[in-house]
Amino acid sequence: MRFSLTKSTLRKAALGTLALGMLGVGVGVVTAAPAEAVSGRRLCVYTENESGWTQLTDNRRYSAYVAVNYKKDGACPTVNPSKFRWKVGAQPVRKITCEQWPAVANPWPGTDVCTQIPADAVFEARVYEDGRGPAGWSIGASVWQFQ
Repeated sequence: MRFSLTKSTLRKAALGTLALGMLGVGVGVVTAAPAEAVSGRRLCVYTENESGWTQLTDNRRYSAYVAVNYKKDGACPTVNPSKFRWKVGAQPVRKITCEQWPAVANPWPGTDVCTQIPADAVFEARVYEDGRGPAGWSIGASVWQFQ
């Protein structure tokens, strides 16, 4: 009797482990999906590695990376440089896929940056010059407020 109970318990444990393993594989597949899979979105890159900024809360110097999570089709919105705090070169700016965003400027390591940024909002990633910690970030107003 004891042997069959142990055998039954082992069978249940094996099935449970198999089910958890299948769930883990399923989760791995979902998280490993390409960043381009974010439906119809791209990053309009306004500023890359612009140094000379200081975070006021703790006096840390950083370089700014600024982008907008924008629709896949059409040119990126133009901004009025006098309303925009970052330096912007020729406009319209270039558009990249989500996975082309520099890993050093991703405040959510291992996560698709496009899933973290609201649509059409100005996003600033901060790469600290002291090398401490992951990138910081802030999300500003809608890109349309800078026209």
